Amino acid sequence: MSDKIIPITLVIILVAIAGAVGYLALQGRVALLPPGENIGKPPVATSSYPFLVPVAGEQWQAGKEYVIRWQPPMGSTIALSVVNPSFGSGYRFHICAPVSPYPCDLPNTGEFRWLVPPDDGHNEWAPSAEYRIALAPTSSDAPMSVSGPFSIMAKNAVVVPAAPGPFAADAVRNLAPQSLKVGKNEITAEVRGYMFFEGETQLALYDGTARVNIGNRPDGLPNGVVSAKGAWMTEDYVPVAQTITIPAGLKGKTLVIRFIANDPRDDARPRYWGTLIRVE
Repeated sequence: MSDKIIPITLVIILVAIAGAVGYLALQGRVALLPPGENIGKPPVATSSYPFLVPVAGEQWQAGKEYVIRWQPPMGSTIALSVVNPSFGSGYRFHICAPVSPYPCDLPNTGEFRWLVPPDDGHNEWAPSAEYRIALAPTSSDAPMSVSGPFSIMAKNAVVVPAAPGPFAADAVRNLAPQSLKVGKNEITAEVRGYMFFEGETQLALYDGTARVNIGNRPDGLPNGVVSAKGAWMTEDYVPVAQTITIPAGLKGKTLVIRFIANDPRDDARPRYWGTLIRVE
């Protein structure tokens, strides 16, 4: 007799629990999971810096200026960058003010005016509707906030040479000058230590797909061989300075300028950094 009472009691208890859950669900007190939902799935993180611009689905044009807006405009400083999940977690284009350091700490004012740079030949703005602005506070461990997906349309009429290898977005900072002139020009920049081998890295300028002859150094080596002006066996930035010569026939043209890693371990596919530069 007692052996039958226990199963009956369990059935009654289970029915009562099911009825209670159903009643609470009708009262809006229990959120029932839809079919197939993983009950162990972590919650989706919400952004602590909601973006106002860009909004999901916008189309931006390379070479034009846009205002990035977010809220709330709290204190301290932040870092902004462009990410694209469809290109992998390693893709990141740092957004920075036109002053050092790079990437720099930007004031957290709630907006930043950004001139989207043109594609310089390393397929920076490949066709995609999955670009996002990422914001991260630089003075705390707060999580990164990400905007909705948007497009960046690259309309670059400048013919560029093939990429020599993987593009390294953080390899060079503080390149100067911003434009060149016919004749002598002193090129200065800060270059990551991994771009050097035996204290030297490579500098190249291209007119379309043709490499420009930028003259020779006083020691007879081509100006494309750039020596470090400091300890180069580091992951940090190393200053460089090189005087190059721009031929008169390039006046008014837009060239491609690249720093190319001088490292035999790259298996003929060296890392590089590049941008466009105009001859005024």
